Amino acid sequence: MSFNPAPFLLPDSEKYEGVNWIEFRTTLLSAVRARGLLPYLEGSLLRPPDTILPRPTTAWWGVKTEGTVAETWKSLTDAKDVKNDLTILSAENSLNAIKYTEGSNLEDHFSRLRTAWKKAVGAGSNIDVNRFRMVLKSMPTSWSIVLASLNSNNMGL
Repeated sequence: MSFNPAPFLLPDSEKYEGVNWIEFRTTLLSAVRARGLLPYLEGSLLRPPDTILPRPTTAWWGVKTEGTVAETWKSLTDAKDVKNDLTILSAENSLNAIKYTEGSNLEDHFSRLRTAWKKAVGAGSNIDVNRFRMVLKSMPTSWSIVLASLNSNNMGL
């Protein structure tokens, strides 16, 4: 009797879509750890012989797919964990581009800001909590009185 585990499939909301590398990496590492497969990614366990499925021989988005899982993981993390001025600038620009529209859901707005902030920090930006107060500029001028009140009361936005 052979053991054929069901394949691990992520829900669509958690799949890698080109901009959610940090969240995807965290989800994938959690799934790999939970299944006891982390040593394969770390390269401390060798892959089993090619007896089950044919192995791909082409690159996937510039990531090396031939070789061991550890080599593929290293290739992927080397490409995606790059922190340079361009990735930082792009992430900060994405954060700065978020603007609140009068009448829209305020909670959703701040959720989008927090997500973009996490991505910017993950890309290497040094936006700390105090610098994150720049979210105030995402609000329309009609909010000036409210924002001034919050700022003067030192409410720690």
